[in-house]
Amino acid sequence: MLDASELDCLPRFSGAVPRVAQGWQHIGKVQRVEKVKDGVELAAGAAKSAYHRIPRRDFSDTGSPDGSFPKDFSWAVIESPEPPAVKIEENQKEIRILSGNVIATVQKSPLLIQFSDAAGMVYLADEPAMPMAWNGKRIHIWKKMPADENYYGLGDKAGPMNRRNRSFTNWNTDEFGWQESSDPLYKTIPFFIGLRKGMAYGVFFDNAYRSVF
Repeated sequence: MLDASELDCLPRFSGAVPRVAQGWQHIGKVQRVEKVKDGVELAAGAAKSAYHRIPRRDFSDTGSPDGSFPKDFSWAVIESPEPPAVKIEENQKEIRILSGNVIATVQKSPLLIQFSDAAGMVYLADEPAMPMAWNGKRIHIWKKMPADENYYGLGDKAGPMNRRNRSFTNWNTDEFGWQESSDPLYKTIPFFIGLRKGMAYGVFFDNAYRSVF
């Protein structure tokens, strides 16, 4: 789950990207690591990123450009009273958060994250050349997009069920007389499933603001 409260988010999934995003401030290297009961909070300059293991959500990834996190709240997800136990391993290059069969590995310089299983199968990973970035209150995230991976979800969307190689805006819109190219439409749900070689994962952007995938 991606959680960027009070931020407009533009997640991007790409195979080849430039090394600098025009007008965007990329997050730098991890300068401080604070271990908490259900994960870690990382400081990279003024910005902070937090990775928590949360019941029924697997992992929550929260970013803040000014280093302050509002009280965790969701209109969509019901919380359990106690978070599950996690194991945290750290060395000079990375931090690993282990819980069950899922491992979140955070590279320290620059700050990049990937999710994998205990056997090393990578579910989802940041694009190495393009760390998370901010522009004012907007957040931009780039992920690797394997050539054999397909994407499904995002609510009411016209066209093929496989969303690969297309761009979508999430903003509920009463679009009378819509066509295959119309977007956005009536019900937008910022959740998609990635499917590759029988392996599936889900990403939920827990935010009611306008977003673009």
